Amino acid sequence: MIRVGPDQPAPFVLADLRKRQARIDALPTYAERVAGAKKAWASTGRNSKAFRSLRATLKRLSPGLERCVYCEDSFGDEIEHVHPKDWCPERVFRFDNYVYACGACNGPKNNRYGVVFDGSVEEQVRAGD
Repeated sequence: MIRVGPDQPAPFVLADLRKRQARIDALPTYAERVAGAKKAWASTGRNSKAFRSLRATLKRLSPGLERCVYCEDSFGDEIEHVHPKDWCPERVFRFDNYVYACGACNGPKNNRYGVVFDGSVEEQVRAGD
């Protein structure tokens, strides 16, 4: 049996994420929240203590040895948003929206994600993509 670490990051990381998410949630319109989420994520300071700890937690939770959650073949080294920032700005700084993915899977996924309908998985693509 593979032992995994705690399924949540340290409390200070969760507090940091909540603070960042509150700034997004306070924006008045959906369009502003989407733009704000993308801008905030791009400027998160991923070398901060909180994001280093977040990455360490995701690494512990990766299948196998730091493998991509999608292909399970490549080295997972990117924090991936399961629900894309363009669709779900209310989840951009939510730990339960993160997985570790490789660049080869994360890049092409872009703003798509699978949704299960009546037992079959269908890809949801943002209008205009």
